[in-house]
Amino acid sequence: MKKLIVITMCIMTLALAACTNTASAKEKPQKQTKSEGFTKETVQLPNPFVDCNTIEEAEIIAGFQAAVFEQMPQGYTQSAIRAIDHDMIELIYEDGEKSIQIRKARGRSDISGDYNSYKENTTAAIGKFQVSTRGNDGKVSVAVWEDGEYSFAVSADPAEAGISSLEISDMISSIQ
Repeated sequence: MKKLIVITMCIMTLALAACTNTASAKEKPQKQTKSEGFTKETVQLPNPFVDCNTIEEAEIIAGFQAAVFEQMPQGYTQSAIRAIDHDMIELIYEDGEKSIQIRKARGRSDISGDYNSYKENTTAAIGKFQVSTRGNDGKVSVAVWEDGEYSFAVSADPAEAGISSLEISDMISSIQ
């Protein structure tokens, strides 16, 4: 009888070990190094943005007009135009290591993509919009607003550099 119990325990232990190995193999893909002739596996989310050559091309992809500002801070030039199919248009302007990202999307939400905490959070009327700004030390890192149908966002990168309140106000007041 003792022999039967020992054999049963051994079989159960082996079965449990087999199940454990199978589950962990499914949960974690094996990492393979280049020295073994394989490359390391990585998983990334696909980039939903489509790079565009013109604002008109982005507007066709998104299905609405872009938010184009006639007034931009001095030194910034357009470096990228991107769109997400029937969802968003993003214009990027650069000045050396600094950039400003302008987004417009359908709906009513914060589309800035900046979820940092800032010491200064204000809301002010700029033209016909109620604009919420976030930043530090008198500089605006993020500005968001909506017009009922669309959401807008202006973000500075690096966030620490920010944009002056006057520059943000001038930009938003000049929107086409």
